[in-house]
Amino acid sequence: MTSKLSQMMKFRDNSDDDIRYDPLSDEKSLLESSHGEPVYSKQGWRSRTSITYVLTLALLLISVVLNVVVWLQLSKLHEISHAHDGTEYGSPVVRDIGLQYHKQPINGSFEKQTIYRQKPSKEVDDAWLALGVSADSIVIPVDEAAQFGIREGQVKRVIEDGGGYMADVMVFHNLHCLNLIRQTSRWNWDHYSALIGTPEAFGTAFEGFDGEIQLEKHFTHCVDMLRQEIMCDADTNVYGQWYVKNHGPSKDFSINRQCKDFDAILKWYQGNHIDMDNTYVRHTPGDPVLDEEP
Repeated sequence: MTSKLSQMMKFRDNSDDDIRYDPLSDEKSLLESSHGEPVYSKQGWRSRTSITYVLTLALLLISVVLNVVVWLQLSKLHEISHAHDGTEYGSPVVRDIGLQYHKQPINGSFEKQTIYRQKPSKEVDDAWLALGVSADSIVIPVDEAAQFGIREGQVKRVIEDGGGYMADVMVFHNLHCLNLIRQTSRWNWDHYSALIGTPEAFGTAFEGFDGEIQLEKHFTHCVDMLRQEIMCDADTNVYGQWYVKNHGPSKDFSINRQCKDFDAILKWYQGNHIDMDNTYVRHTPGDPVLDEEP
């Protein structure tokens, strides 16, 4: 037994994997070590110091890399939000006011109607008009046109009125299309078609009405434009369902969304759109004339 114990102690004494302690020379050393910290050898101290140094350096390096990655991602998001708004080119709206977001509760209820869903009336039409559905144009200065995707040879305002390229903001065209679909639905057709030729037809699908064939083209254009816009945006938010008394499961479309600040965009538009009734354009010799509508 003593022989085995001696061999085990000898093995551990010769092992390089264990931390070795200085031998205790006398009783005083034994007493001091029992009340204080263990006395490490120089070799053990160097080993622990090296490990600590390497770990600290590794953590510092990881921290630097993570900070660089986060900074690059934030810079990319900042560039997108302040320059291109998800499009190939920038927008004067984003350049001037940036992209502002806020939390917006969506009313997806079948029963709790907003004014935009109500039966036709002056109050309802005014609410839609206040959203910018008249879709008046804006003007892009000639020296800024390229950065916003406006091409040389496109329609310009006459120099006498200040010049510049005629342009439009997509969100207001989309709202115009949605309003046209609303007004030409079978539930609202009789009301709005009765306004043909009257001042009340202003801002409706029947303003300047020139027959149902042309109106149908306008209608299907709007349907397909909104289809493409919805597919381009491809909203991937999800929503749940609730049990409803005497009905069973019902989908809850009323969720909170992180939305662009439409009011800020509308305010910019109101300050920058032009009066189309008093705006004139003129073809410049040498500018292209297309054989058909784009």
